[in-house]
Amino acid sequence: MIMRSTAIILAAGSGKRFSAKKKKQFVELFDKPLLYYSLKAFSESNTDNIIVVTSKDDIDFVREDIVKKYGFSKVKSIVAGGDERYDSVYNGLKEAIGDICLIHDSARFISSLAVT
Repeated sequence: MIMRSTAIILAAGSGKRFSAKKKKQFVELFDKPLLYYSLKAFSESNTDNIIVVTSKDDIDFVREDIVKKYGFSKVKSIVAGGDERYDSVYNGLKEAIGDICLIHDSARFISSLAVT
């Protein structure tokens, strides 16, 4: 039996404690937004699908300036987050396909990922 997996990348936080002009997930590191590195790691893993959960106001930015720009073809859906983290997780889970769901906070930098 082949098991399918979906990674839910949470990128809906407002970054209040971060106190920067940009939300933490969109701050650039080596000329790319932090969210890019999470998407890249999961795109290069055995994960079948990726769902990005972001704020309603950032959906178009994430779609055009990150997902399309960098060609993240495993991203199957970009959905609006909720008021709290658990609301955002729930919104992502409603879109998930497969047997396994991985949940990752986009503001947690990862440069590589081994998911089997």
